[in-house]
Amino acid sequence: MTTPMVQTIFKYSSAFMLAFVLAGPLFAQMPTKAGEPIKLDTIVNSLYEEIMPLIAPDKKTLYFVRSLSAANTGGKEAGQDVWFSTMMADGKWSKPFNLGLPINNESNNAVCGIADDGNTLYLTNVYKSKKMEPGISYTKKVNGIWSQPVALDIKELNIQRGYLGGFMCTDQKTLFLTMKSDDAVGREDIYVSTKNADGSWAKPKTLGRPINTVGFEISPFYNDSDSMLYFASNGHEGYGDADIFRSKRLDASFTRWGKPENLGSQVNSDGFDAYLSIAYDSTVFFAKENPEVRYADLYSVIMIDPTRKAKEDSLAKAAAKKAIADAKRKTKKDKNGDGIDDAEEKFGKNDVRPEYEIMKELNDRKRLVNNAFESILFDFGSTKLRNESKTILDKAVAYLKEHPSQAIEFVGHTDSIDNELVNQILSDKRAYAAKEYLIRKGISRNKILTHGFGKQIYVSDNNTDRGRQRNRRCEANVLVDPEEFKAQYQNSGVDIPGQIKAEKTPVDQQK
Repeated sequence: MTTPMVQTIFKYSSAFMLAFVLAGPLFAQMPTKAGEPIKLDTIVNSLYEEIMPLIAPDKKTLYFVRSLSAANTGGKEAGQDVWFSTMMADGKWSKPFNLGLPINNESNNAVCGIADDGNTLYLTNVYKSKKMEPGISYTKKVNGIWSQPVALDIKELNIQRGYLGGFMCTDQKTLFLTMKSDDAVGREDIYVSTKNADGSWAKPKTLGRPINTVGFEISPFYNDSDSMLYFASNGHEGYGDADIFRSKRLDASFTRWGKPENLGSQVNSDGFDAYLSIAYDSTVFFAKENPEVRYADLYSVIMIDPTRKAKEDSLAKAAAKKAIADAKRKTKKDKNGDGIDDAEEKFGKNDVRPEYEIMKELNDRKRLVNNAFESILFDFGSTKLRNESKTILDKAVAYLKEHPSQAIEFVGHTDSIDNELVNQILSDKRAYAAKEYLIRKGISRNKILTHGFGKQIYVSDNNTDRGRQRNRRCEANVLVDPEEFKAQYQNSGVDIPGQIKAEKTPVDQQK
């Protein structure tokens, strides 16, 4: 049940192109080989989830977020808490401590920026007397005690729904935000706000293309020294679930960026990878999904230039693509063979459009509900497909093979237990589990769209075990090719079907 959501990094410089030779006990737990990720000791990585690592300027204090721990403020079923660990004289991390009040409460708490002097922390959310609201706050350490968090005055902060995260740059004048807003391309997009002369913050501006996609973009980390933005996304081409990317800032506007580069197998896998942050020199920290428990753990790695790896991957991919194309052409010329289906050529694996264009085209299609595709149900906190779920998905595989111009959308949902962030990611991963199954069965990833809505849309009461089980689900919609849709329903005299959404019940009170 991986819980990803908010912040990340790197650089083209020689520091990333060459392994940095570490010396002294301070780095005893750091990796000794460039490009080899090392999982932090179990004293930091618990049985629960750890994400969002940020190193303080002293290079000895590691802040991170822990979820689902009974030691969190309010207990296991409350929100996320900020924890910290310090590097001891022998180079090992100390036992982590909960940062406590006033930073941690029963809602979601996270550090999203640290001032150069280490005495100012920036936090997600606005601290109200009885509840938390979306936004960014800061707290200062005075005589060793953190002050009550104060909200930043961000003009026209328009959050449509769901999660808000951020990253405050070291200059404390530039703030990156991740949120779903009215002008979002897809799910959470990345925005930027700059500090005004009067101390307020300007209306957030979307980074736009090529950063934002119809998927989600989260965990931004901007590195001033090389003008690189690091972030995680499931909307760009990657190894599986969310991958970590970097993009070069092209001018002073913060709205023109180079084509995002995947950071490669140094940090990315077929699971959820995010929250990469620069620690010191060429050492970085990030969160990676633990496939055994589906939670995320913290890792460190000495980065090498990912461009080299990207070029190698690109050459291998081009060679494979050419081999497939050659085989297809040969099949098409074979008069005794079946040839290539025109619809598969246009909408399947041979679709040569950029991935974001393909996903946008799918997202714009009409949704139809196929009653043969029942809701796929999940156990509590799980993304593992049940045997009966695989039977339902096999029907979808057969359907798509019979209708090559059509596609499918998987929409993940959860019950109301746990905080919004955990459930948002869990719903995404449930939809992705269905997508992975279809890909393994031979369906092109270009025909599969995924979304997650956390605990926002229910079909049953969340106050009973039976009701919560019905809500832990993934629904499927058929995405019809626009031309086929038009031909099928034009002048038919029937109502044009649209996406059927579950009726909402009153929003549960967050614990």
